[in-house]
Amino acid sequence: MRYKSRLCCLIGCLAVLLTVIIIIHCHLTFPIEADLSNLDLCIVDSYNRGYRIECHPIVKIHDDITLGNTKYALIEIDEKLGSVALTQNIIGRYKIDRFSYGDSNFRDVIVESGDKKYLLFGGRNIGLEIASCSFAFGGLSYSLDIPKKNTFFVCVEIDSLIDELHLDLEKFSLYNSQGENITKKVYSSGAGI
Repeated sequence: MRYKSRLCCLIGCLAVLLTVIIIIHCHLTFPIEADLSNLDLCIVDSYNRGYRIECHPIVKIHDDITLGNTKYALIEIDEKLGSVALTQNIIGRYKIDRFSYGDSNFRDVIVESGDKKYLLFGGRNIGLEIASCSFAFGGLSYSLDIPKKNTFFVCVEIDSLIDELHLDLEKFSLYNSQGENITKKVYSSGAGI
């Protein structure tokens, strides 16, 4: 009887210890809160990895898009447009999977989620000139409305058979609210997410 009691107590203590270890591991491995409230600080930490002298870049978080257990966010690091891909764990916290930034005013990428593919397109809408965009993949045409905001991040489902990873700039156009093609006026260069 004593042996069973001690064994149950030992198993209970081990279960509590294992639970505490899992929780600590989740918080260390997935440091970003579910509401992304500390994402900017985690981006600065990632930015400083590998450097001896710590930098303090200014990070701004703009819109985000969630597809499955991955969240994509449009960001700025010292006024350079970028993006970050975040992976979510079972308790809702995130970790940075990858991030990039650069001099481009636009970011695009084709991603998969489940059996579907999506084009994510984000950028600066300086002067709020851009009202929509259109593009083509594999003979199919797509269009996206661009919100009247200084920065935007939009998403559209595309054909799952498309092999491309980014927009083909020769099959891409930007339009103002009057429907005029303003691609050459506005679009300088794109970059991947």
